[in-house]
Amino acid sequence: MTKLRNIASVDAKRHLLELQNLFKELAEKDVYRTDSGFSADKDAILKVFELTDGSKKEDILVRLTLIDSMYSTQMGRRYYALEELADFLAKLASKAQGGLVQMFIDLAKSPEEYSVKFDNEGDNLFSKSYGIGKDGRSKGVAISLISKYAYFETKFNFPIYDSIACEMYPLVWHFCGFNGKSPNFIYTVDSKIDGKKTLVEYLKAINLLIQNLNSNVLNYDLLDRFLWFVGKICRGNLSLILTRKEYESVLHIYPPQKVKKNKNKEVIEYFNIARIDIDKLTFLENLGGLRKLFEIAQYYKK
Repeated sequence: MTKLRNIASVDAKRHLLELQNLFKELAEKDVYRTDSGFSADKDAILKVFELTDGSKKEDILVRLTLIDSMYSTQMGRRYYALEELADFLAKLASKAQGGLVQMFIDLAKSPEEYSVKFDNEGDNLFSKSYGIGKDGRSKGVAISLISKYAYFETKFNFPIYDSIACEMYPLVWHFCGFNGKSPNFIYTVDSKIDGKKTLVEYLKAINLLIQNLNSNVLNYDLLDRFLWFVGKICRGNLSLILTRKEYESVLHIYPPQKVKKNKNKEVIEYFNIARIDIDKLTFLENLGGLRKLFEIAQYYKK
């Protein structure tokens, strides 16, 4: 977890205004570009959703398998997990008027009220365990994959729950100087968690963050992309953000180097936003919104 620095109230207000202006720019202009890996993956998944039926188990399984592969949610490593999740979603879809789309949208808007609608035969979609390990033990819930499925099923009207969003949330909260501590939730794959409760608290927190950011263009999709891009930059994972040419340019300017970590053990560091001079990444000059995301990431990490 990044250590939070003290931020004066005047700076926090400036940060909030900067983000509001950034959201306007991101909403009006495709800074994510169709030639980035992020856009290509997203478009491919959306295309598959458009060509398949959200009420048929076989089609749902195809959708889940693709998302699991492209987002690396690791559900495919569990025995029987994807099949069990597809079966549960198909059963819910068969009982829902108009399918699952409206159910997911209603859940996002009123999580405590609508979470019970995802119960079926004594289990809840988000709290049920899916799959087992090689030893036969339960492997736990699947709320990260389910949230991504809902994101695409609703055409981006449902927030994604994953490690990056959970990691970035308190940083954005602190960056803008919002009153009180940020909502207390973490990303976990612990099989003992109450998945329904965890997701409800997360949805409430996302809605609160959007409310506090007070931007008339901000929605779940735009916030998710913002958190995801800044989080990826903070982690030094740039391949889905940049084109190949841009990525190779970064490697040329800042080649991998050995750094000492964890009791002086040397590891290879490929990119560290805290150590670089953003001005040297000249390809960002004509990508104002993307450059701003790099600047925000650097602020968090320094």
